[in-house]
Amino acid sequence: MSDDQSEPGRFNSVGTTERSGVRLSAAPAPAPAPAMRPVRGGDSTAADGGSAPRRLDSLTGIRFLAAFFVFMFHMSLVVFDPFSSGPLRRVFGDTFASGGWVGVSLFFVLSGFVLTWTAKPQVPTRPFWRKRLLKIFPTHAATWVITMVAVPGTGALVAVTNLSLLHTWVPVHSFFMSVNSPSWSLCSELLFYLLFPFLLPLVRKIPRGHLVTAVLAMLAVTVAVQLLAQLLPARPLAPEGYPISVLRYWLVYYFPLSRLPEFVVGMLVCRLVRETRLLRVNVGLAALLVVGGYVLDSFVPFELSLVTVELLPIAILVGALASADTARLSRILRTRLFQWLGNVSFGFYMSQAPVIIYLRLTVMKGKLYSTPEAIGVVVMLFAVTLALGALMHHGVENPSMRRWAKSRKALPSATPASAAGGVS
Repeated sequence: MSDDQSEPGRFNSVGTTERSGVRLSAAPAPAPAPAMRPVRGGDSTAADGGSAPRRLDSLTGIRFLAAFFVFMFHMSLVVFDPFSSGPLRRVFGDTFASGGWVGVSLFFVLSGFVLTWTAKPQVPTRPFWRKRLLKIFPTHAATWVITMVAVPGTGALVAVTNLSLLHTWVPVHSFFMSVNSPSWSLCSELLFYLLFPFLLPLVRKIPRGHLVTAVLAMLAVTVAVQLLAQLLPARPLAPEGYPISVLRYWLVYYFPLSRLPEFVVGMLVCRLVRETRLLRVNVGLAALLVVGGYVLDSFVPFELSLVTVELLPIAILVGALASADTARLSRILRTRLFQWLGNVSFGFYMSQAPVIIYLRLTVMKGKLYSTPEAIGVVVMLFAVTLALGALMHHGVENPSMRRWAKSRKALPSATPASAAGGVS
């Protein structure tokens, strides 16, 4: 395939190429979550403040798979794809074209699920907010500094707005796709954290028999957001080459309030797992539903592919993993390797932009390689990104939590925050 960067669906989440450099977007930074402990379907003991729920390690492991697909999504973009073979570039791009969108929804659904799963009946807001902010901001600040050094040229106002995690509230492409651009998702996460202590009592009041209806209502909200977006101007188009205007793209995908339904779906799925057997389905079948939605993304209108198509399959997969005790996929995700990978996945995600942009564009000058060499480039960039992500986890996130997260009053998590690595 040619190097035409205007080809829709291939220039994907790269932003402008101004002095601030090419920007990555796509998926949310998988902000770390508290340790997850399951209760068998129908048992709501832990939810009522009884015995502590058992671990749910499979959801820790799957965070890394989501983050890995986001990495491959970024690597498949026209400006970063290292393959010189046209057919291979096309296959590479088509295979991972929706990886970012799926990763976004998975992380947001996991976030709502995990916080609901570990919450006690009463959530003291200030300690909760402090702990959640400490889980995301130190790594965000560290990767912000790295990106500002590796990709210089961002204006002061844009840079400060990004550092403050306010940039996706500004419907201007140079703001919501600024600095370490994957940090856009942290703006949504911050909103989720602020609202969670107030949303939880409302979700708990929903009658058990209406939980499925509530999930479908959240799906309908995502469609309503897309309809509302049609009232916005159809031009100019997003610079990534997508068939959508900047303002519509911002409202449907980046605006924090538009992503709230996915978080609420995660909260509702948590109750479905605790109190019903509706999601005790085969994990393999649930995974096939996600794959089916992934394929369907290529055939539906672009706006639908961003959130709506994959939301229900992802919700079913999360519920199936949370309910499964012996499923093969679940066993793999619970291995020590995947637990470590899941723990470092937040740092891994937040490190992707500075590593890929600097090494592929500054060091390699965007050079294309033969197939064996290109595979080596992808593996090398993966290893460097993973190493930096591990450094962020062990050298920034964990020390920050040990130093400042503890409070005089116990936080509403039944367990320590040891299952970091995904959105929480």
